[in-house]
Amino acid sequence: MNMPRKSCTLLLAVILACAVLGSSAQQTSVPSGLAPVTPAFQSYQAHIAAAASALRLDETSEAKRWLAAAPQEYRNWEWRYLSSQAEQSDAVVAAHDAVLTSIAISPDGTRIATSASDKTVKLWDAGGKLLLMLEGHSAGVWSSAFSPDGMRVATAASDSTVRVWDASSGKELLKMQPNGRGIAAVAWTPDGRRLASCSWDFTRERGVWGIVKLWDAQTGALEKSLEFGVKPIVSIAFSPDGKWLAVGTWDSHVAVWNTESWGEPQVLTPPVDAKYKAVQSLAFSPDSTRLAVAAKDARIRVWDVAGHKLLATLGGRGWGHRKWANGVAFSPDGRHIASVSTDQTLRL
Repeated sequence: MNMPRKSCTLLLAVILACAVLGSSAQQTSVPSGLAPVTPAFQSYQAHIAAAASALRLDETSEAKRWLAAAPQEYRNWEWRYLSSQAEQSDAVVAAHDAVLTSIAISPDGTRIATSASDKTVKLWDAGGKLLLMLEGHSAGVWSSAFSPDGMRVATAASDSTVRVWDASSGKELLKMQPNGRGIAAVAWTPDGRRLASCSWDFTRERGVWGIVKLWDAQTGALEKSLEFGVKPIVSIAFSPDGKWLAVGTWDSHVAVWNTESWGEPQVLTPPVDAKYKAVQSLAFSPDSTRLAVAAKDARIRVWDVAGHKLLATLGGRGWGHRKWANGVAFSPDGRHIASVSTDQTLRL
């Protein structure tokens, strides 16, 4: 969570005022019984002010850096308060010695799958205990997803493969290829009978285009190949009722196929302006009527799926994320949307 902007601004003002008063006290006289305002203490004040400013700008890692460097002998309530705002996690797990690329939660909420650029996927219990490590990909893994019954895990990696694993033993059950050239994602149909994957391909003559493939989740057989756009497709999702398959591209568009007819997709295009709106993530509402799209312009856009209408844009000047919006999800009742960003905040 991010610290409320008004609170952080007020705190910053108080700290700066204290710095000014401290400087004035040093130039005049120091009351009896009080230690003089030393250069070390002024350094501490500067560190605290910088940390408060960083938090106001949602620069969490910068705030932590300033707080860690603040002289220990002067740390007081303000240091503890800012530290609590800079780190609000209930638990922290050192999951991989590499960049984490995705996270998935099992349908029963008891297990977590983390994917990373170290070519592995790890399964954890809800308390952060490592249960299994899925090894076999020869390149970074970009996406993992539990099957609807929680018994299997599907993964997609830059090695041009989609794989299915036994979630209890870690045994590789299926290996499907080819699946494009780089960043990839995978999603299960609600009944668990099929898998959809997305990525991109390239030839010198044609350039880049997005690809979508539909696989039989029992046999690994390729059932359907689709193409869309002129940029990589990096996110994919089935609607809970199974009627729609949506993909998001780095050319800012979202394509939505009707899974009964598989005709030409509906194309959802955001308003045109100078901002780069590459799609990073998308999610259907529980009733399958709305689609939330997170993009690199730091916005979350909510669409009416059947009507192809933009219902709302979350974020903008002065509010919302300050950097790329990388993930989005609906609450179970469909009334709230959660999003995460490169600015290291989770917003509701």
